[in-house]
Amino acid sequence: MTEPGPAAAKPGPEVLKPELAVSGVDPERIEAARRWNSLLWEEGGNVLRNKLGVKDRLTLRTVEYKLRAMRQGEIERGEVNLPRTFDAAHLQAIHQHLFQDVYEWSGQFRDVDIVKNGQAFVAHERTDDWMKRIGASVQATDWPNLSRDEFVRRIADVHTQLNCAHPFREGNGASTKLFLHQLTENTPYRLDFDQVEKAEWDWAAYESMTDPDRTGTLLPDKLEPVFDRIVVERDPQPAAATADPELAKAMQLQATAYPSVSTEQSGPSTEQSAVRAQPAGKTPEREV
Repeated sequence: MTEPGPAAAKPGPEVLKPELAVSGVDPERIEAARRWNSLLWEEGGNVLRNKLGVKDRLTLRTVEYKLRAMRQGEIERGEVNLPRTFDAAHLQAIHQHLFQDVYEWSGQFRDVDIVKNGQAFVAHERTDDWMKRIGASVQATDWPNLSRDEFVRRIADVHTQLNCAHPFREGNGASTKLFLHQLTENTPYRLDFDQVEKAEWDWAAYESMTDPDRTGTLLPDKLEPVFDRIVVERDPQPAAATADPELAKAMQLQATAYPSVSTEQSGPSTEQSAVRAQPAGKTPEREV
């Protein structure tokens, strides 16, 4: 399903300084900057407006993590009914539940463009079509019957496509991982992200969107080596667990648990500032 990436995407409004929004500047860029700043506490700032009234970036990151972990636990324990449709609506439902306590716009796709680590994600006006293609491809794949090699290849491709879409203003990484976990539920495999170091994961994800020839082509094969370790055989259930549906569900949820907060490094809570492309040997921050 590999397709050209967003090489022609317009720079995100974060590159437009507020003081440039004057006569002579493209009205579309002025409007984009207005939409961008409307979700910030301060024009040109880096802290998203939130339901908690938190205006410190590090504090917001910490509180957001705790609230998201609580909501994620509800999903993993089966306390929330999220239809496994594996399309845009499914991803939006995941995001809405995870971030409902923090952002008014949880579950809503962004209406601005985003540039991060020198990479432009899918232009916001193309997000719906991009997500439809991802959903169609995922739904057409016979996931339970794939060979392990093909499973690794396909899951790496889906992640690359979702990362390129980056459909939300914030919270893309957590929503995408949970989406992928649910995608593996009825397969012989599960995902264990603790099998790779954070820096290695970050760099592979970065490279999967970095076409050295700048043709805009995505490179999901860059993620295949790390997914080859992340994809592990699902433990066979004992007979007692098979006979007890509730116990079987509990064991499955335990198997798909996320890493603890200690595996996360502190860093910016928002993705609104464009940064320069990563020099050789440097590691970009994990996608959000």
